[in-house]
Amino acid sequence: MRPRGEMARDELEDVPDAEMGQRYRKFPSDSLQSHISEPQKAPKKRLVFHYRTLSPETSYFLEIWDGIFLLVLAAVSVITPLEVAFDLARHEESSMVIWAIDAAFLFDMILQFFTAYFDTARSRYVRDVRSIAWRYLTGWFVIDLATTFPYQLFGELQHLRVLRLLRLHSAIQICRRRQANVGISFALLSLIKFLVVLSFNCHWMACLWGHIAWCHREGSWLEALEASKGGDPRLYTEWPGVYTISVYWAIMTLTSIGYGDITPQNQYEYVVASVCMAFMAAMWAVVIGQMCGVLATLLPHDVAFKRTMDDLNWLLKDRQMPMPIRTKLRRYFYESRSLTRLHEQKQIIAQMSPMLQGEVSTQLLGNWIEKVGYLNNLDCEVLVQVARKLKAQLFAPKEAIDNDRALFVVRRGVCMRGGRVLIAGDVWGKDMILSNPLLREATSVRCLSYLEVLTLRFVDLQDCVSRSSQGRALVRWWQIRLALQHAMQRISRAVRQMERREGSFADMPADTQKKVVLNVLHGHSPLAELPSEETCSNASAGLAGNQLEEIKSSILALTQTVESLQQTVLDMAE
Repeated sequence: MRPRGEMARDELEDVPDAEMGQRYRKFPSDSLQSHISEPQKAPKKRLVFHYRTLSPETSYFLEIWDGIFLLVLAAVSVITPLEVAFDLARHEESSMVIWAIDAAFLFDMILQFFTAYFDTARSRYVRDVRSIAWRYLTGWFVIDLATTFPYQLFGELQHLRVLRLLRLHSAIQICRRRQANVGISFALLSLIKFLVVLSFNCHWMACLWGHIAWCHREGSWLEALEASKGGDPRLYTEWPGVYTISVYWAIMTLTSIGYGDITPQNQYEYVVASVCMAFMAAMWAVVIGQMCGVLATLLPHDVAFKRTMDDLNWLLKDRQMPMPIRTKLRRYFYESRSLTRLHEQKQIIAQMSPMLQGEVSTQLLGNWIEKVGYLNNLDCEVLVQVARKLKAQLFAPKEAIDNDRALFVVRRGVCMRGGRVLIAGDVWGKDMILSNPLLREATSVRCLSYLEVLTLRFVDLQDCVSRSSQGRALVRWWQIRLALQHAMQRISRAVRQMERREGSFADMPADTQKKVVLNVLHGHSPLAELPSEETCSNASAGLAGNQLEEIKSSILALTQTVESLQQTVLDMAE
């Protein structure tokens, strides 16, 4: 006997939930009758189908299919006019190609019912299947259906196979969807578009002109050409030869060169030739005009550089500069072309959103940022500000570079610093964050070639990190770390020099050792008289009140870290 309100597990049955995509437990109707006083009517089941739509932005399959279908459309543009003009459908090879094209068209039609489209009114992609289907049925569906119809099965409708060319509208849609994937300039794309349009129009006109003579050979231009010139009979009886002659005629018509050996012979041919001449002449005029405009703006950066060089040459000639100086200045401007590109790139990056600016700035900064500890761990927002503050400079060979409390990054060229050769990717001036000039390295830099560097001033870095507490703390921690490191190096060098003259530093009294250290840190001779307390207080007036305490605590923390690392190494060795 089971208590009221309890049910056995075997009385439950699994029922799929079509809307949620999960399974839930359903009570059988007879069990419900025994536990519910008043029977309830079971709700009607609704059959809901969920289809997965393809997003043009995220679907990798759709991206691959768009590339394949573009190739299919290119093949249709070439094969279909040839097939209709020279009746190639009766060949077995051509028939297989035609059926493959029809299958690709049919598959693309099915995909159109499941491909999301962009709604400009709501500025989002519509993924509802019913909305997608209604938009396609009221749009290009009828035309696509006409292009997919197997006309090769009906002899009297074979000429309607030329309707497959209407499917070329899909090429425009695919190019619009994939324009973000192409990194070619619009000027070059325009040139490619014009060449493609001219090529296909010549091909289509050649097929039309060849079809006239192929279907009605008697009294045609082909018969007249064979009678006047003669030659290999296959040139006039097989379709490759006739097509070659037709292409020759189409190119003459397009370029308006004029006719020589191929001329119309009857009224029908004169009408077709006149229409072709009018159409091709208009197209040639438009294409030539558009191409001239495109070529004028194809390389805007090169045009601006040439204008700058013309102005420089005018300046040198007007001021009657000596020839060696003229050569040096021209060489400098040729080497500085990359600086101009860098300034233009900064203007482009400034138009992006903050997130995209961070991603692009991280890529543009390169691997050198890993060599600068206080920049490598900054937030993305701060790095964007740092990238904006970077200034590109170009130095001539043998030119000296002053250490103006700035960070220098070598982008191109070779230089010498303190007996060390620096190349692209090297960095110097990382100690610019130290306020004590005695702790900063003052080694001069000499250029061995044209040297292109990126510079970041300390004032600009302070401005970037002033709005970030994490950035300020990170820079402050590195200030203490570099100050201790450089102070230890400075003291060790001074002690070694003093030991060569005065003897061992360890044998000196503690007061003398303290005096030597303070003298070194104040920039005096190690054994010079210690400055008065008033002088010391004035020298340290700019320091914060708790700076010494922070240094002491940092030294203790570093000592503890070193001891823990030593213990870890000993444990690993055991």
